[in-house]
Amino acid sequence: MLTQTQTDPGQSAPLIAIASVIVSMALIAIGNGLMFAFIPVRLGADGFDPTWAGLIVTGLSAGGLAGCILTGPLVRRVGHARAFMVLSALIALSNVAIGAGPMPLLWIAARALYGFAICGLFIVAQSWLNDALPNAIRGRVMAVFYVAYIAGLGVGYATLAAIDIQTAAAPLIGIAFTELSILPVGMTRLAQPPAPQAASVALGQAWR
Repeated sequence: MLTQTQTDPGQSAPLIAIASVIVSMALIAIGNGLMFAFIPVRLGADGFDPTWAGLIVTGLSAGGLAGCILTGPLVRRVGHARAFMVLSALIALSNVAIGAGPMPLLWIAARALYGFAICGLFIVAQSWLNDALPNAIRGRVMAVFYVAYIAGLGVGYATLAAIDIQTAAAPLIGIAFTELSILPVGMTRLAQPPAPQAASVALGQAWR
């Protein structure tokens, strides 16, 4: 978790500034949902054993664990906004590797990179919003955050029906939405939280 100084509860960030983080994550979710749908379908269409799909999910989970551990130091080094952009760029790079064609070993590495980046993005986005929001509306805004992300995933899944899975269209669309997601955060006036004083993951407690 990231431990940091909280914003004065009496000072509310502008809602449009808060919305920039939510919109960015929703845009990322569209590309993510598309890739979640595309990868197993493409592997199946090309005759790969279902075990490969399972290994790809395992790689994603391993990357996610690394993201939980390493995102804190990244935020301490460059701040929330730059960390968000770096992690978004890593998702785009992951999609580039998927677009190179069905090479299962490469796809495992690509999805591990994606897992690292998406877990990091959730940490950055949630800690940013948590710092900016007063207690009175924090729960409602975080609910909107999650609904927007899940809705984006749904749009991404549905998009697969409209594209040719034998082409690189799905990864390209995923890249496009990921790059679009950088714009709201890159232009936001939402104040960045102070650098976290500590960044750690209590692995033993999580295991228990």
